Amino acid sequence: MKSFFVQWLAFFFFFPMLVVIANPTSHDINDLSWISGAWEMCEGDKEVSEQWMVPSGGMMMGMGRTVQSRKTIEWEFLKIEQRENGELFFVASPSGQKVAAFKLVLSGKSEAVFENPKHDFPQRIIYRLQPEGSLFVRVESLDKTKGFELCMKRTAPVPISIERRNPMSQMFTLKLYVPCSPESAFALFTVEKELESWLTSKAHVEARVGGAFELFWAPQDPENDSTLDCRITALVPGKLVAFDWRSPRQFKTFANHADPLTHVAVFFLPQGAGTEVYLVHSGWRSTPEWQSACEWQRQAWTMALEGLKKKFTR
Repeated sequence: MKSFFVQWLAFFFFFPMLVVIANPTSHDINDLSWISGAWEMCEGDKEVSEQWMVPSGGMMMGMGRTVQSRKTIEWEFLKIEQRENGELFFVASPSGQKVAAFKLVLSGKSEAVFENPKHDFPQRIIYRLQPEGSLFVRVESLDKTKGFELCMKRTAPVPISIERRNPMSQMFTLKLYVPCSPESAFALFTVEKELESWLTSKAHVEARVGGAFELFWAPQDPENDSTLDCRITALVPGKLVAFDWRSPRQFKTFANHADPLTHVAVFFLPQGAGTEVYLVHSGWRSTPEWQSACEWQRQAWTMALEGLKKKFTR
């Protein structure tokens, strides 16, 4: 009887440990929401900044820039994504370098450590929210013989979470893989003939910041169902294009007179032999009429991207 009791006690003591070993701690991307926001470090004439969106759709998207003597000397597009197996990866696409992914190996309430032992440099990236509110970033080799640190201060309020949206914080993100280079994928969104092959009946695009981004679905009636007078707000060839957006006629009485208009940003990230395209449409307000417009536009973009995908299978 004593032997049975000892075995039973041992089972209850060790079984939880076995469960933990068999099921390693999973990470939730929402636990990294403390990285969200705008951050900046200034040293003399050098400014380093990062901006991160709040988690949504299993992903956080960000970008970084280094400016020295009023000239951009480095930039990168960033994302933290939760993959199908539940693992989180920090993916960086720096200027002049290949895309690199780093797996989350350690996280807490205010710290996240990402590693990729096979990468040349860096191999480890550490994000840590300091007690006074600054964001500490350490980039290093695994043996710590190489590395550098950043300590950035928040330059904008903490973004409101998706569950507590302010009137303009609502957005949606769509993702598409296309079997072509980032440069070719970029052309699909910036070259008039390419846009007319999958998205619109007529396009007028000036591929520069401040240039026109006008699409017409009914060219004979340019005031309706068009992006008349919309402008490109950001452009990095092969990497990013962003532009203002107007809604179709059924929503124009409120959406097209809003200040600011809704906004679209499209990112192009190399992935294997092709490109991952991320489309982020933001600026949707929270009233019922805006919600209807947002859902209509989400479905419209989804159908358009499906049509773009079929363009490569014909």
